[in-house]
Order: sequence, then structure tokens, then C-alpha cells
Amino acid sequence: MDYARLVQSWLYFGFLPEYSEEVVNPLDFLYVTPDHKRLVRSSQFMENPEPQESDKIRLLLADAKRFLFHISRIPYATQDPLSIILLSVSVLIGSLDEYSIFGDSSFHLEQDLPQTWLLAERMSSIGWCPHHIRRICGTLSPDKAYFISFLNRHERPGIDHSLCSETSCTANDVNEETYETLHASQDCQCSMVGVDEARLAEILRQGKIPIVRVETDRTTNRPRLKLIATSMSNKYVAVSHVWADGLGNPRSNSLPQCQIKRLARQISALPKGNKFGTLFNQLHSSGYFWADWVPAIQTASEDLQQTSRWFWMNTLCVPMVNRAFECKRLTKWLLSILGRATC
Repeated sequence: MDYARLVQSWLYFGFLPEYSEEVVNPLDFLYVTPDHKRLVRSSQFMENPEPQESDKIRLLLADAKRFLFHISRIPYATQDPLSIILLSVSVLIGSLDEYSIFGDSSFHLEQDLPQTWLLAERMSSIGWCPHHIRRICGTLSPDKAYFISFLNRHERPGIDHSLCSETSCTANDVNEETYETLHASQDCQCSMVGVDEARLAEILRQGKIPIVRVETDRTTNRPRLKLIATSMSNKYVAVSHVWADGLGNPRSNSLPQCQIKRLARQISALPKGNKFGTLFNQLHSSGYFWADWVPAIQTASEDLQQTSRWFWMNTLCVPMVNRAFECKRLTKWLLSILGRATC
């Protein structure tokens, strides 16, 4: 028995006219690729779908999900093309569910379904981490998960997810004993710029949030960091980053001058009010990617002290002494730190 054809005729082309209450011609969904593959494409139907609010639609969606659930568990479901058909039905139901006031936010691809394995295999082949795949398929609706599966991963050179599992991603783990803070360019050897670590510890003992701002030393014309305890009047930016990208420092609360200048430029260029900037990717000489904000109008001679904004960054604002304890304590404050930030 041709299960794939039966399921497609029933749960795909049979479902659509029941949902739309219009005659549906399957040939209208046929798309032939340049290499002569015959595909089903529902983009024409999904361009302007009408929101459905009747009890009939609620029951129809519930029945379709139930039938899909049971069919996905028959032994033959793991074989092509039935697994592909089941994925297409899952995406269709998930998409139409979005337009219904009865939409089920819990509808997602369960881990043991053949259509989930199919999507996971596709994502794994283009570099997705098993942990991220499980989170995407297990929390998002099938249409969203399917869309994400077409997004290429832009990982820095050397990232390897082969040792990651469905429960954790280890590709960005770092060894603090051998960790090296990166400069903005591979040939740069500029000195480090840090904060007053005694003052930093004192701010945290007072139960306050430390923030920093980049200023220019009038004597040396080099960047320096001003450290204060934030108050209700201070607006600041929270900088989130991955240590594996090179902006961490396990030895001191400091970063190279070149990175401090780059951070100041990025943070100062973030949108303020109704002013917007442009985001572009810059390839680091060692193969890393930096993402920089550039304001619509930027004066090259602008003084750091005049344009710099306050910001919080764990590399500069979490003391090195008893770092494990401080990180654990700051985890409780993280919601407050991020919630009070303007960006």
C-alpha cells in the first residue's frame, strides 16, 4: 500500500479544503525545479490566509494533529518518502495553527518522530549543534523549526560540534589555563587596559552593579576605563559575548587597548532614540567574525570621552578574586543587570 500518497492526499490536500472551505486543486501546488524534481509548494495558499475562529477549525486542527501523531508512529513512517510527507504535513498544520485563535503553542516536533529525525539530520549536515537542534525542534512549532533549518551556520574556524550532545554544547568551552585574549588584529601587540579591581570588589560588596566607560587619557592619549557603581540615573549597555570569541580574560579585569577602542565605537554607535545604525560583519585576521554597529553619520575625529557610553561586561565587571563565587552570585543579579540596561 502506498502510505505516502495516501497520507499526502488525506492530511495535506484533504485538510486544505476543509480548512479554507474552498476547492483545492493539487496541481496548483506543483512546483518543478530546474533539475526536474516535482515538489509541493504551498506559498501561494499561505500568502494571505484568512484567520479562522470557528469551533470547526479548532476541532479540525486537533484531529489533524492527532492523526499525524499516530501515523508518525507506524513502522513504515521512517521510510522515504513518507517521512518527508509527514514533515510537510507538520509544517502545514503548524503554519495554519498560527492563524487560528485556537493555536496550540505546545505543538512541536517530538524527539522520536521520523520527521524530527529528518529535520535534525538536515540541520546536522550544515553544522548545527545537536543541543541546539533538540531545543529548536522541541520548543518551536514545526513551521518555525523548518524555516530555521534553512539558515546556514556561520561558525568561526575550528568550532567542532562533534563532541556536543543533545543535552549540552561544548564547542565554545574554554580552558582558562591556556586561554588567550585576542587583539582586534592578529599583528597587534598593544597593552592592556583594565579597571581598579579593588574598587570593583568594593562596589560588589555594597550590593551594587559596576559599570564602565571608555575615556581618553589626556596625557598619553590612550584609552582608559572609568568605573562607577550604577544608580537609577545611569543608563548603560549590557555587552553579551562568548569567551571563545576572544574577549574573555581569566587573569585580570582588562582587555587590549584595540579591543577597548572597538567596544567603545560599537557601543557609542548603537541606536539612540530614533537614530539607527548599520550592522556589518568584519572578518578578523585570525578567522573570527566581529559584528560592528556603524552610525549613519560618524565623525572620525570624535573624542571617546564625548561619545562613550556606560556599559557592563563580565570580563571587566566580575572580579578575578573568587571568580567562581562571584559568577554564582552575579547569576542571581543577571536578570536585574540585563533588565536595567538600555541595550
